[in-house]
Amino acid sequence: MELFASVLANEIKPDEQALWQEQPDPEKLVKAGITNKKRIVAVTYLIVGVLFLVFAYLAYNSYDRAPFVMCISVVIVCMLRLAVIIRGLIQAFKIAQKTLYVITNQRILTFYLWPKTIIVSYFRKDFINGSYTKFYNADGSGTIVLRGKEKVFLTAIKNVNQASSIIDKLIEDKI
Repeated sequence: MELFASVLANEIKPDEQALWQEQPDPEKLVKAGITNKKRIVAVTYLIVGVLFLVFAYLAYNSYDRAPFVMCISVVIVCMLRLAVIIRGLIQAFKIAQKTLYVITNQRILTFYLWPKTIIVSYFRKDFINGSYTKFYNADGSGTIVLRGKEKVFLTAIKNVNQASSIIDKLIEDKI
């Protein structure tokens, strides 16, 4: 939170009060798919397919080295997949450490300090009919998706009910 202290102090107006703030949980981010798993998996399988075809061609043209070439191809495929998984975990932890969600008495703020500083601000008038959806995990954590001019995602938060009750009050102008 110290990382955000100066940015938060500059962004919050004098008549504004922070009611709730939280950073996303890195483990939940990985499970939520924030690390663009679909794209990474597609690229991985494309590389695996190309490597398999190359090694199959090499094995077909050299019968004496076929078992060795196929064994090496399996090891390379496994190493690539492991590298993709580790990269996703590292990226999720970086994102979680450099992201902060804040609900004030006037708006919802999202701070992203990686790879560059981006502050997104949503005022109560930006939400259409106060519409939002909550997604829960068994432990009460989850994601809140607010619908407005743009969708607002508060992903991998620890207590969905606490944040949603504050959002209800903000949208209904009872704060």
